[in-house]
Amino acid sequence: MPAFNIRDLPEEVLRSLEAHAAAAGLSREAWIRFVLTKIADAPVVRKGYRLRACTGQAQVELRRHEEKAHTWQQNLSVPQRSIVKRARALVERNLPGDREEAIVLLGREFEDVLELP
Repeated sequence: MPAFNIRDLPEEVLRSLEAHAAAAGLSREAWIRFVLTKIADAPVVRKGYRLRACTGQAQVELRRHEEKAHTWQQNLSVPQRSIVKRARALVERNLPGDREEAIVLLGREFEDVLELP
């Protein structure tokens, strides 16, 4: 398994880490490994991204840029508009898991859903 070192950690931070580990009943190393794994498993919240969905002639693009959501749409049915409205609210809110949930929502009404940079 890979390993890494953290250098120049202030003493007060080290003491705090040891206190957290002791409170959890773990060694410092085991507690830090647990915390890092938990962080790594959490959804990534991106500041900017684009979701594009299409089916036949219907197309939509949701873009998150500079703390706002922007939408471009073409030839959407009423159910598709409803889904896009819900997906846009998730893109606008941008909490952990919102991007992934927006992708799932779009997948219910559109054949192809892509995430673009």
